[in-house]
Amino acid sequence: MADPVMRVDDLNVWFEVPGGEVHPVRDVSFELQRGERLGLVGESGCGKTTVMLALMGLLPPNASVSGRVLIDGVDLLERGEVSIREHRWRDVAMVFQGAMNAFNPVRRIGAQLLEPMVFHGVEKGAAAKSRACELLELVGLPATRFESFPHELSGGQRQRAAIAMALACRPKVLLADEPTTALDVIVQAQVLDLLQQLSDDLGLSLLIVTHDLPIVASLCHRSVVMYAGQVAESGAALDLVRNPLHPYTRLLHAATPEIGGSGPIASIPGVPPRLDHPFPGCAFVDRCDVADDACASQQPQLLEIAQGRAVRCLHPEVHQ
Repeated sequence: MADPVMRVDDLNVWFEVPGGEVHPVRDVSFELQRGERLGLVGESGCGKTTVMLALMGLLPPNASVSGRVLIDGVDLLERGEVSIREHRWRDVAMVFQGAMNAFNPVRRIGAQLLEPMVFHGVEKGAAAKSRACELLELVGLPATRFESFPHELSGGQRQRAAIAMALACRPKVLLADEPTTALDVIVQAQVLDLLQQLSDDLGLSLLIVTHDLPIVASLCHRSVVMYAGQVAESGAALDLVRNPLHPYTRLLHAATPEIGGSGPIASIPGVPPRLDHPFPGCAFVDRCDVADDACASQQPQLLEIAQGRAVRCLHPEVHQ
C-alpha cells in the first residue's frame, strides 16, 4: 500500500477542568490514503469531534495533546501552533458542523472565501476572486453568491459555501464534521453526493464524522468506530455493517432505522462511561449484551483480526 497522505499515531487529548482532568481521546490511530474516504463513527460524546479539532489545532486553551499527526511525513504537532498553522487550510481543511456558525454573519461569502487564500499566499487580487467564484460554481452555487451574506443562503447553500471555503487553498485532506446536521433528507443526500464527487474528481482524501453507519457504508471506503474516546473497531465500511465484530458496532447498526425495514429498532441501553474516572475493564462492559467477568476487569487491546480489520474486544469471535 502507498504511503498515506495522513497518519495519526497514538493521539491523546486531555482537558483540564475544575476538580480534575478529562481524557476524551485515548490512543487513537488511523491512516488515510490519497483519495480515500474514511468514516469516523460513534455516539455523541465518544470523541469524534475532539479528534477532528485536534487534527486542525483548534482545541481550547485548557486542552493538552500528545501523539503524532503526519501529513506526507511531516508532524503537525511537533512545534505546536507554529507547525499546525503552516498546514491548516493548505494541507488539511475542515467543514464544520453547522455552516451558519462557520461564517461571520456580517461579512459577505466572497470575502470569507478570499481570506484563507490571501492569508496563505495562494492567490491574491483578481486571481483570488476568480478562484472564489470558480469554487462557488464547483459546489453548485452561482458565482453571484460571492456578494451574498450568510443569512441570505438556505441551509444547504451555506453548507455548499462552507465546502467551497474549505477547498480554497487546495488541501490534500478534507475533514467534515457531521456536514449534514440540521439539513432535510433531500439536501443531506445532495451534500453527501457533492463530497463524494469532489473526492473522486479532485483526488481529495475525506475524513467524515457521523453517527450514521448507513451513510458511511454508502460513502466511505473504510470506517473507524469510536467509543469512550477509543477505537472500538476499524475496517472496510461494508464489513463493519455486514459483519460487525464489536458488540457496540452491532448495536449501533441495530439502532439505525432502515427504509422499508420490518424489524424493530433497538436502542443501546445505558450511557457511555464518565471520562474523568478511570474504568478498570472494557469501557463498554455496562452496556454490552455479551460481557462476562473478564470484561469488567481487563482492558481489551486493539487487535488486528485480519488485514485491515481490527477490534478492541476480549471475545470478538462471539460476534462473527
